[in-house]
Amino acid sequence: MLGAYEPADVGWLSLLPPLVTMILALATKEVIISLLMGILLAATIYVVKTHRGIVDIVQVLFDILGSRVSSNMYMCLFMFLMGSLVQLMSKAGGTRAFGEWSAKIVKGRKSAIFFTFLIASTLFLDDYFSIITVSAVMRVVLDRNQVSKPKSAYVIHTMAGSMCILIPISSWAAVVITQIGDCGIKKPFNVFLGAISYNIYPVLCFLLILFTTFSGIDVGGMTTYEENAIKGESANDGSVMVIREETKESEMGDGKVLDLVLPILVLIFFSVLFMVYLGGGFSRKKPIQQIFADSDTGQAITYASFVTLLFSLVLYVPRKLMTFLEFMEETKQGMKSMIDTFLILVLAWTIGGVSGSLLKTGEYVGDFIVKCSLPLAIVPTVIFLVGALLTFALGTTWAGFSVLIPIVCNICKQTDIRLLVPCISACLCGSVYGDNISPICDNTVLVSSCIRCQYIIHVKTEAVYATTVAILSLVGYIIMGITGGNHLLSMGIPIALELVLFGILWIIRKTNCIVRHAMSSRKQATEAPLLESQPNTVVVV
Repeated sequence: MLGAYEPADVGWLSLLPPLVTMILALATKEVIISLLMGILLAATIYVVKTHRGIVDIVQVLFDILGSRVSSNMYMCLFMFLMGSLVQLMSKAGGTRAFGEWSAKIVKGRKSAIFFTFLIASTLFLDDYFSIITVSAVMRVVLDRNQVSKPKSAYVIHTMAGSMCILIPISSWAAVVITQIGDCGIKKPFNVFLGAISYNIYPVLCFLLILFTTFSGIDVGGMTTYEENAIKGESANDGSVMVIREETKESEMGDGKVLDLVLPILVLIFFSVLFMVYLGGGFSRKKPIQQIFADSDTGQAITYASFVTLLFSLVLYVPRKLMTFLEFMEETKQGMKSMIDTFLILVLAWTIGGVSGSLLKTGEYVGDFIVKCSLPLAIVPTVIFLVGALLTFALGTTWAGFSVLIPIVCNICKQTDIRLLVPCISACLCGSVYGDNISPICDNTVLVSSCIRCQYIIHVKTEAVYATTVAILSLVGYIIMGITGGNHLLSMGIPIALELVLFGILWIIRKTNCIVRHAMSSRKQATEAPLLESQPNTVVVV
């Protein structure tokens, strides 16, 4: 489909569509309209640059849209199948039973968030898979323990991308290792393993999640949403996404905990099985990283979700948790619940496609780096920032990987190969940061839908935490460039700075508590004499 269109060099104009989309989305909170405006702007820039007719704007728009849906077909199918599976687990009563069971184990907000953190840390195969699975398992638990929607979305979203760049057998790792090898670097797997030890951003993210969880200290808008959740007022603050078709508790079956746990385990098992199968792991002996590199993650998890759906049919219908007709109806309702998410995702993919494929945003940014002739000491820092910019602008972490990794490898081969591992780490971490703050990123859309959090509120609240960690990470990459990759200093100083920040926040909170207590005591002391001086009043009936 894209073969009919030649990419156009438009320079800095290629950055306008995603920038306009972001500004409109944050200002109006109308995500779909904002994405459409960004896509129209991108298509218009392309048509004007290539001297096409006005009518071609619509043709370009729909050709790119169709191409993006086609290339992401398996992810679309997976999303709809998972929508059905979540709906079926709820209808069968498995979700309610799991919530009641978890109430005996997970007691309080801190336990609920920490339990979510632990589960997310084990689901590192793929970011989509992690977001949807963790949300399906933990959403009810988090709601029951009065954790706000923005906080739930922040934890799940942050963990999904962070885990994928820390584990060498994830879908992300497989692609990155392959790209490094394609650049002529020997032993690319060892390069990725080395980069893991320099991945400052995810480590600092984990520490921040744990600190905010156990201290109860939040910053920015998250503070308000957390306070409202504790008071039971989340429904009135605009943070909760209203779903048209949700199963009421009175309509649920008498399911058990296993009615949620078994389908999830089946999904995980068959996801791994199909990834190994599609990667050629059963046909011949191959290294595990090569199997995952050759596999198609989207295809594998789609097959696995379909098998899980069939398993659910056998699990629920014979036990009369629902009839066959109810099973089919709930399957349809689950798919319908994902339509809004599907629409936003398709539009986000489309703006990324027009900007990336036709307006050559990635090439423009990459050429800019090469032409700048940067001092080696700041190369890791610049790579981190550019990786974040590309992911932020194009709405996918793959943008940062595909554009920057070849540039990083060439720069390091020609200058100082010792910087290769730190620069690969900077590329990965910068891309994950961009994923965490981008309003047009697919993961942002997905986690908002799965956890039932208003989209723009999730973007605003997570950006504060992610940017705080990114600033500390930049300190590490600056040290990395200056010291030639000194591991102890580049990792130790950012962690120490984050711990100092935690201490400052804790002191501020304690000080505020003391001040509030003193003001409350003074108010009571001043009101007491007034009450005593008032004459007794006799009420005559």
